[in-house]
Amino acid sequence: MKREKAGFERLLSVMPEGWEDKAKKLGAFVRGGEIKSAVDVLRLVFLYLTEGKSFSGTAALLQRGDICLTSEKAAFTRFQKRGEWLGWLCERLSRNNKAIGEAPVWLGDRKVHLVDAGDEPAHGGDKADCRPCYAIGLFDLGMKEMALTAAEQGESPAISRALEGKTS
Repeated sequence: MKREKAGFERLLSVMPEGWEDKAKKLGAFVRGGEIKSAVDVLRLVFLYLTEGKSFSGTAALLQRGDICLTSEKAAFTRFQKRGEWLGWLCERLSRNNKAIGEAPVWLGDRKVHLVDAGDEPAHGGDKADCRPCYAIGLFDLGMKEMALTAAEQGESPAISRALEGKTS
């Protein structure tokens, strides 16, 4: 637990300027209560994605780690409202660390998208049940398209159609 706390403290040290205020502006953290800060919302997200695997499990981990006393419903509600804020965080962190930059002038109005797909098991199984496919903007990290297909179907043709000849 000590190592995880040190890692989380390191993460907080590289957060972009104004990240906590942005959580309020984008609705990821609206008011106090069980979850008292943007830091708590970030902990909730990381716990859910890594260890919690359910909102009741995440609420239990938040309580056990003395982070906050929260319910399954409160964890779910906060998690639902974090998308735009996390996108903002990812973009700022990526720009601050030179992982993404500005689009070159020669691209003009054209957009560049990264496309990826991977097989995912449902509910912790070993066999792939579905294949999420994504198209994300290289210079703005904006989600262009997302599709979900059965694993045996392969990659979604909807992604290809969405990107063909599109400049926005």
